[in-house]
Amino acid sequence: MDWVMKFLPMSLREKQSDWFGQKGVNWHVSVCIYKSENEELKHRTFAHCVEATKQDWYTVSALLEHTLQTIKIYIRRCDFSEAQSGKSYCDAKIAHMRGKIRQCVSNGKNVVCASDMKSAIDDYGGVSGCQAAHLEITNILDDHRATGLIKGISKISNIEFQENMQITMWKAYGIGQGRNISVQGQMNRQDERSLKVIADFKPPMKVEGSIKQSSSGDGFGCQEGCVETFTSFMDMHMHCLIGDHNYNLQQMSTYDKIKLRWYDACINLSEILNFSRIDGSQPNISQDISKEQQGWALKKKERSM
Repeated sequence: MDWVMKFLPMSLREKQSDWFGQKGVNWHVSVCIYKSENEELKHRTFAHCVEATKQDWYTVSALLEHTLQTIKIYIRRCDFSEAQSGKSYCDAKIAHMRGKIRQCVSNGKNVVCASDMKSAIDDYGGVSGCQAAHLEITNILDDHRATGLIKGISKISNIEFQENMQITMWKAYGIGQGRNISVQGQMNRQDERSLKVIADFKPPMKVEGSIKQSSSGDGFGCQEGCVETFTSFMDMHMHCLIGDHNYNLQQMSTYDKIKLRWYDACINLSEILNFSRIDGSQPNISQDISKEQQGWALKKKERSM
C-alpha cells in the first residue's frame, strides 16, 4: 500500500485562472496479491479517495481497517519491505486508474473532487481488478490520544500476532526467536465515527486482476526492466529487494568504445611482436598502425574560455 501523489483537478475546458492555486485530492492505494484455486497469482486493488485529511498513521489505520473489512480477512503476520520497495504493483495500478480518469475527461466529464474520481474509475465497467471508495475522516486523532507506544518500534520489520493480545517482533526476518510483548490495554481502537463512507467500493466488470508470468515461460520476470527470470514469485521479489539487476545494453558509451579500441590496438601490436620473434625480422610498427588512428588516445587540451 502507498499514498499516491495528490490528484489535481482535471477539466475538459479549463481556464487559465483555474490552473493556479489548485487543491489536490488525497488518495491511498492498497494492492492485495493472493493465489487462486488454480494456483495462479491474482490481485485486487482498493483505492480510497479523501478530500482533506492528514496523511498520518491514524488515517492509514482507518483506511486499512476499511479494506480488511471489505475483503474479510484477518492478518496473522506483517512483514515490512525495504523503504520505497515493493510498490511496483501499486504504481502500475495507479497508472491504470489515472489513464481511466484521463479517458473520462477526454469524453467531456470534469474530475475536480473525490466523488468525481470514484465515478470516473467506476464508469464503463471500471478498471480490471481495481475498486474505489469515497471516504471522509470526520474525527482527527489528537496527539495526546496516541498512547500505548512501543519502545523501538521504528527498528521492527516483522510482526506476528498471537492470542491473548500478544505479539512477537523481529528486527530481521527469520533471525532469532523474536521478542514477545503484551499489548493488552495499550491499543487505541478506531472510533467508528471517525470514518464516514460516502460511496463504498463498487466491483468492476473484472473483479480480479491477473499477474502474468514472463513471456518466455521460464518463470517470473523482474518488474524493474532487467532480463532475469525466476521460477518462483518469492525469488523474484528477493531479487528486486537486493537490486542486482542485469539490463540489456541499449547504447555503448564513448568511454567503453575507447577501451575497446585500445584493447584491439594492444592485441594487434602483440600479434606483430610475436610474429617478429619467430622470423627474426624487426617489425615496423608505424606502418601497421594507420595514420587515421594515431593520436586518438592522447589527452586533448581543454579549451580556454
